[in-house]
Formats: sequence, structure tokens, C-alpha cells
Amino acid sequence: MRFEDPVTETPKSGSTEVWEVINLTRDNHPFHMHLATFQAVKVQCLVDVNAFTNCMKTLNHAVACNITGQATGKVVDIPAYEQTWKNTVKMEPGCKTTLVVKFTLVGHADAGYPFVATGSPGYVYHCHVSYFAHILFLFLRHSETSRVEKGTKDNAMIRPMQLVA
Repeated sequence: MRFEDPVTETPKSGSTEVWEVINLTRDNHPFHMHLATFQAVKVQCLVDVNAFTNCMKTLNHAVACNITGQATGKVVDIPAYEQTWKNTVKMEPGCKTTLVVKFTLVGHADAGYPFVATGSPGYVYHCHVSYFAHILFLFLRHSETSRVEKGTKDNAMIRPMQLVA
């Protein structure tokens, strides 16, 4: 998807979600999300990144491309200094990173934002390496109950996001 395409991510303000982000490139990428803090809780590599990438280019459907079977490679240790709430995390190449994401004011889990966060034009999530803003990343988004909510998307690494009330 391109940045100009309609918003596909509409997290609820004040919610906590589980997002799985798959970096299908050969390089580490700093992933940043506006209006959220998050923690990487697991990093697991894909067993055949090229096969999965080719399948996604054809089908654009992670389940049909066997993401469950693909994300069974090496588990990458998360360094102690990364095991905290952040607004940018490193995405390992060829790996799926599981994030717990809080859409709340930093340090105030029960407080709302001091502005209208659900208003237009919305916000973005993106890679902080601008050269790679067009690369192939994959998002699996889960609700608080860990049920897959949005399915999967083949995303440019800068996408709009709209918080909802």
C-alpha cells in the first residue's frame, strides 16, 4: 500500500494492542509510531524470507503464505536496554517482531491526550530511514484479546493511522 491509500489502522484511543511487524528487508530498521509507546516482546526470524516475500508479492495474504510456518526460525534475544516502553524500536532483518502497543499519553496509562488525538488529519507509523520509506513491511494487528483484527497488509514503510474514540 502507498501512503496515499486509505487508512487501514484505526486503533482506539486508550487501548492496548499487539502488533506483529515483519521486516522483509536485509537491514535493521528503526520503526516509529506516533501517539503510542510500545515494547518489543519477541523477535523471531523467518525460515525462508525470499519465499515468503515472493508469496506476499503474489498473494498479499500472510496466512496463505504460511506466516505461522515461516516465523519459526531463530529467536533473537531482545537486549535489556530495549526491554522498556519506547517510541522507536529496531526491526531485525528477515524477522517478525511482536510489539505490545499502548495508545495512551506516555507515563499516564489512564489519562487521555491533552489534545484531540482522534481528529484529522491523523498520524503515521514509519521507518526512520527515509530511503527505505517505500520498502515492503508486513503488519499483523491484534486487539486486546489477541484476535487478528485487520488481517495483513503489504505496506509502504510510512502509512497513515487514525485513532478512534
